[in-house]
Amino acid sequence: SSDFSWTLAMDAMANHSSYSLSFSDGHWLLEVLVGEKNLSIDLGPNELRVHRDDGILSIALPAHAVLAVENCKTKLKAGRLAVKWPPVLENFEKECYVLKKCEQPLIFAAPNFVEKSVCVNLIRAAKMYGKAVPQFGHDVKYEMPLWPELHAEMDSDTARELESIYRRLDCLCGTERRCDEQLPRVHFQAPDMAKSRMPQGLHLDTNGAPHRYVTALIYLDTLPASGDGATTFPCAMAPEPVQRAGRELYNQGGQHTSNVSDPELETLAQELLDASEEYCGFSALPEQGKLVLFFTRGDDGAVDPMSWHGGARVSAAGDFGGKWMLQIFKTLPPEIRSQKDLLKRFSARCRQPPEFVC
Repeated sequence: SSDFSWTLAMDAMANHSSYSLSFSDGHWLLEVLVGEKNLSIDLGPNELRVHRDDGILSIALPAHAVLAVENCKTKLKAGRLAVKWPPVLENFEKECYVLKKCEQPLIFAAPNFVEKSVCVNLIRAAKMYGKAVPQFGHDVKYEMPLWPELHAEMDSDTARELESIYRRLDCLCGTERRCDEQLPRVHFQAPDMAKSRMPQGLHLDTNGAPHRYVTALIYLDTLPASGDGATTFPCAMAPEPVQRAGRELYNQGGQHTSNVSDPELETLAQELLDASEEYCGFSALPEQGKLVLFFTRGDDGAVDPMSWHGGARVSAAGDFGGKWMLQIFKTLPPEIRSQKDLLKRFSARCRQPPEFVC
């Protein structure tokens, strides 16, 4: 059986001249042009057959879209057959639906990417095995091993769980881990009584790390409704004035709203911060087990100036004293960094996560 299956649930269609397969509203939908005369239908877990006067139309279903024969609904109207069924999780340890949240910047979210029990274990592991790096105030970032199964002290169950997460992210991001990449980090953000929603400002992930191209965040706990603590993208789906401020600030050399001194740049930075205060754009709220994957670069390989983001103030703690999340940064392979054509092809490919990965 497969360890993990992915379905890119963004109304993507597997198109054919006579049928289409899609996933929406928690169900698979297979639509087939069959005509209206003298037909019969055979349903199986991995195949649908339509017997017609002119022959047999056989449709093989992908492994991640097994047909729930005992729990499907069929409808024939105007020569079009519709077959609808819920996902079948048998023989899969876990099934995860990856949802596109925004095109620019490109943001995906996957609820329940990691089981709750594993999230709790990762918080414990960060405290036991991670290298604590104090941050602003009471915040701490725990550096975690890049190859957990080689860690001398980490218990085997935790190492296996962490390795499984890394491998799944390698598949989604389109490239394997490398020894030259930054270590994964478990970030603890303590409750903060600051008046500003964005006390640590906004930034691009290429700030101080120019070769990053995609970032994965996995929330390890859930904050109460009053806790906020969202990862906020003020330029995502925002009004043009906000997006223009993001573009101009980056084009003039800004990569962090707290590190600008020119009055004109300060004005642009404040526009982005004001937008965040007003909940403009897209905000990913911390929900235990949820993955947020966002790309710092566009299809052309250039930095996407719409990818400004930051962590909102934590106003109320969850069950573990604050906000906890696992951060993983992916960087461009060294051999393509100076090759524009290769960089463009690499970026465009990685921005299209696989429909199904074992």
